Amino acid sequence: MGIFATTAGGRWPAPIGTTIVRYRNTRATAAAPAYVAAGLMLCSTAALAAQTANDPPAAPAAAVNARTDDASPAAPAAAAAPAPASSSAAAAEATAAAAPVDASAAPATQLGDIAVTGTAIARTDAATALPVTTLDADALQEQGITSTAQLLQELTDNSTSNGIGASTGNTPAASQGGAAYANLRGLGPSKTLVLLNGRRLGNNAFNGGAVDLNTIPFAAIDRVEILRDGASAIYGTDAIGGVINFITKKDLDGGSLHAQYQLPTRDGGGNSSDLSASFGKGNLKKDGWNVMAVLSHQEQDAISTNDRGFVKPLDDRINFVSSFPYPANYYQGARVGNPAAADGCSGPGLVPGDGSSYCYFNFTPYGTQVQQKTKKSSFFGRGAWQITPNHQVSLSYLWSHTNSRAQAAPAPSSNYPEIQPGTRFYPGNGVVPDNVGLDASQPVSVRYRAVPLGPRITLNKNDYMRAVMDFRGHFGGFHYDSALSFNQSQTDVDLDGGNTDNDALERAFNAGLLNPFSTDPLSDQARAALNDAETVGRVETDKGQVYTWDGKLSHQLGDWFGAGASALALGAQYRHETLKLNVDGDIARAAPAQEYSEARVDASRNVEGVYGELNVPILKNLELDAAARYDNYEDVGDTVNPKVSLRYQPWHALVLRASYSEGFHAPTLYDLYRPQVIGATPTQLDDPVLCPGGNPAAGGVRGRDCSQQFDQQSGGNPDLAPEKSKSWSAGFVLQPVKYVSLSVDFWAVELTQQISQASPTYIFNHYDAYADRFVRNDDGAIDYYQNVQANLGKTETNGEDVQLHFGLPTDTGTYTLDIKGTYINKYDSQQAPGADYIDNVDNYANGVIFRWKHKVTLGWHKGAWAASVINHFQTGYHDYQPSPDTVVHRHVNAYVTWDALGSYRFEDGIRLTVGSKNILDRDPPFSIQTEVGNAGYDSRYAGAVGRTVYARLDYAF
Repeated sequence: MGIFATTAGGRWPAPIGTTIVRYRNTRATAAAPAYVAAGLMLCSTAALAAQTANDPPAAPAAAVNARTDDASPAAPAAAAAPAPASSSAAAAEATAAAAPVDASAAPATQLGDIAVTGTAIARTDAATALPVTTLDADALQEQGITSTAQLLQELTDNSTSNGIGASTGNTPAASQGGAAYANLRGLGPSKTLVLLNGRRLGNNAFNGGAVDLNTIPFAAIDRVEILRDGASAIYGTDAIGGVINFITKKDLDGGSLHAQYQLPTRDGGGNSSDLSASFGKGNLKKDGWNVMAVLSHQEQDAISTNDRGFVKPLDDRINFVSSFPYPANYYQGARVGNPAAADGCSGPGLVPGDGSSYCYFNFTPYGTQVQQKTKKSSFFGRGAWQITPNHQVSLSYLWSHTNSRAQAAPAPSSNYPEIQPGTRFYPGNGVVPDNVGLDASQPVSVRYRAVPLGPRITLNKNDYMRAVMDFRGHFGGFHYDSALSFNQSQTDVDLDGGNTDNDALERAFNAGLLNPFSTDPLSDQARAALNDAETVGRVETDKGQVYTWDGKLSHQLGDWFGAGASALALGAQYRHETLKLNVDGDIARAAPAQEYSEARVDASRNVEGVYGELNVPILKNLELDAAARYDNYEDVGDTVNPKVSLRYQPWHALVLRASYSEGFHAPTLYDLYRPQVIGATPTQLDDPVLCPGGNPAAGGVRGRDCSQQFDQQSGGNPDLAPEKSKSWSAGFVLQPVKYVSLSVDFWAVELTQQISQASPTYIFNHYDAYADRFVRNDDGAIDYYQNVQANLGKTETNGEDVQLHFGLPTDTGTYTLDIKGTYINKYDSQQAPGADYIDNVDNYANGVIFRWKHKVTLGWHKGAWAASVINHFQTGYHDYQPSPDTVVHRHVNAYVTWDALGSYRFEDGIRLTVGSKNILDRDPPFSIQTEVGNAGYDSRYAGAVGRTVYARLDYAF
């Protein structure tokens, strides 16, 4: 929290009037139709060529022209002292908008050195009208954070409902494709705009609505800036939840090596390692060129649910079991039987059914995980050339490759193979007893789980590449920035074991080769038949590509009101998006439990846009910033969206700010054309007709219609309408004394026509409204129900972000205290247009919105020594409630963890850091939810690893 000045004694909030130049970064993405793009590119290229031979030297820091991102002007006096040998992790986290700047010393409208995320106009101050939080990558690494996905878990305004635990446990093994997503304000990953150096990243091809954070090489990141204000007219009005801008290292001269090893203190594995190296040569200011490269490799081992006692599929509050047991249940109309029921379902994993004739199965111990095995390698390279003192060209390339191994329980025979009368294993023929009185002239369907094959294994391979050629500089009072970029994301999904072809199983059952009702050791013949039914191979390949041109010009317009020069920025962008998806029909049909359906998608579209931003000082201490953006989506339509903000500084220690904006989020190609698939819901539900309230009605069968994972048809919807939003914010930044800074920002968002799937629980609880979506068999039982992407109702949310920084230099060292917190007043959402609002705050509705989340960091450093203690907190909430008729009111406890670390920097460039995360070894709080992850806790909101210890070695040369 706060803008920090560096002195020999340490870091603390910058004195009033200090301009901190460390916040320079690549400026905003721009947008335009093709003809505008061509015009701006030609203009900037011609201007560059005309001045190449004899450009004047670059303007000084206070001059009218803005410097390029890689210029290195002299630091202000307050920041000129050398940095301490080591700094606390807390002190390195800064808020770019936190410390006020003396208006008389640095007029807010003057084009200068600082380019803060959220405005296209380069400035000389960082306290803008928009709230921007800056996180220093070096400080985060000291805390044991080695990936961008882990970083997002640290943000109090980020919902973790799409966190790293979302693809473990009972969730289908490939549901996330090995990806992780940001979700600011809890509005959904697709409403958070993720940038790299100020330009959009391409969406993940497998789940094409958002950027996969795992594609960003954390070792190459210098800092992260989070714009906590939605619907940016600068970067794109689809940034309804906010903007996250990852900014890489630049102008690196020298090298560094980093190695970290982390291991849990509990048994069961889960160790992780991180290695990275960076090297750069050349200085843009002195040599006129620079090249740099960063390489990194990370590995993480898996952890089984059997090694974490808080995973509880069975106790007096949870009965998370399956009707696909080993040995199998058999069904004929209302009759349900299992030979093991004669012994009270006493076999391994078996649980007695609600009647005496069949069994359930506890599948959790048979291969589910709380953490997956992953490997990730990445490379980032950049070369920059200062063509003249005022013009620069750079080329950057990013590549990342991620392998993840997802593991789920052994495959159930989800398409219900049938055994015919008269065959060897038909119940009642002598080999298998009949305990329910079957009609021997009719077949029986079988619910079988292939335990002898072991768990289902899915290998997800994600490859991402990005190339950017950027031209930037200034001429004749204009600053320009123009780039061509290419993004490509590809995901390959391979079934590597444990999946079964139900047709092959049916043939083996009827041929008398494999007995589904026995757990005896398999004969060679039975083993061969089961192996023949196993399905392996590449089931899906997805590829997304984005070709982009963007450009912008900024210029001062003159002092209109005697309060400082106004400034104008104009930008344009052209974007061509493609999505290609191919599902192998043969493999998909042979592995129905994995929720794939034969499909081939080849879609594309063009997106064109222009924007403008005008900054006008009205008084010496009051400025207005107005922006507007026009976008034209080839397949959805066009839109114009405004944004306006005010910044008022009544005295040097206080800045007041406010903003209003409107947003527009078009459905992605994935939202529109994602193939239709049928697969089991992750939670257990009751058929509203045949088992209302959990009790079988006429024609209902408890083991078929009650507490079941019914099949759901999901997929894209070409009739989707765009989402629209309105956002407000108002707040202040206060620095009452030298060592204290405080910011408080109120924000509110209203989102309409939200694109998502309705909650399965909501659909079943409101059956009368959704009855036409249910497809039933001849006996009345549910075959499947439809739940594709749809425009749901409204979401209204508001709250406050609070950030406090206190720093105190003493003879015993510099002490710092940072508090970052988010309080949610309201989060009401509709599951359908016109439906009643559901209160999500501290309630398990369609995901949890926590009333209060904070991160508190207490730091100390002196000379080469540094230490920090970190507290993470999120409030408790009302637990999952299966239906309105079920009075649960269970409360999930608040989740509190503590971290600690210490470091020492040696004189030869080596720094050693040791620390522990979750030092008190806190278990995740108990929850009865069964929709995501594992039973017994909610893996989206609480970690399952427990205490970990780590050591990190850094060497700079």
